[in-house]
Amino acid sequence: MARIKKHFMLLLLFTCMTIVFLPIAAASAADSDFVKVTVNLTIENPDYFWQYPFLGKKIDRVCVSSMGEKQYVEAQSSGQIFEFNFPKDYQFRMRVELQNNNSVVNTLYFSKRGINETNNTFNILLKAPEPQSVVVQAQGFDETKTQ
Repeated sequence: MARIKKHFMLLLLFTCMTIVFLPIAAASAADSDFVKVTVNLTIENPDYFWQYPFLGKKIDRVCVSSMGEKQYVEAQSSGQIFEFNFPKDYQFRMRVELQNNNSVVNTLYFSKRGINETNNTFNILLKAPEPQSVVVQAQGFDETKTQ
């Protein structure tokens, strides 16, 4: 009887260990099907960018989203690095929203096919349009100059 009890306990222990460790092994195998995608978002001349009125509204944050995940760049920042886990060889899609008081002022879409270990880092540069010089139309003058 003691021998049967001992075999039963060993079988029970083996079953419990299988139940505990099998999902861990399956999860690690599934993780190998993903690639870490890195997006370096840089804001050129942040003092000017955050003050510039895009479509008449000053931007107070930038929202970056992909794979159901949203991340934010707050005002006055010069940029941020974002990382997403993405399935290998799929088309990577990302949305960048310029926001004012949680409303979307402008949306930019990015996509890249065939994400893998050698094709997984991207750089985005956001910048406000360059200030333009004053446009002068003057009739009747002999000469017009700008400095």
